[in-house]
Amino acid sequence: GQQAYNFLPPDHKDKEYKPVSKNIRVTHYEVVQGPTMLGEDKAIQTAVIQYVLQDSQVLKEMIDKQEWRYDEEGEVWHLYSPVPTFK
Repeated sequence: GQQAYNFLPPDHKDKEYKPVSKNIRVTHYEVVQGPTMLGEDKAIQTAVIQYVLQDSQVLKEMIDKQEWRYDEEGEVWHLYSPVPTFK
C-alpha cells in the first residue's frame, strides 16, 4: 500500500498522503485492462488489488481505475488518480 505513494508527482505527495494502516498487506496487484494511451503523455488502466487485513486474516479485493501521466523532464510516469482506500 505505501509503495503507491512513490508514484505520485512531487506536488501531490503532501496533500494526497494518507498513511496506509500497518494492518494492510497487499498480496496481489494485476493490471487487467490497459494501459490505454490518451495522447502522448497520459494513460489509463484498471488494476485488481488483493490485500489482507492482518489482524483478522481476511482477504479483500478492489478494482482500482488509474490515471497516469508522463513527466518528460524526469522521464517517469506518475499516478494522478487518488491512491486507493483500503477498508
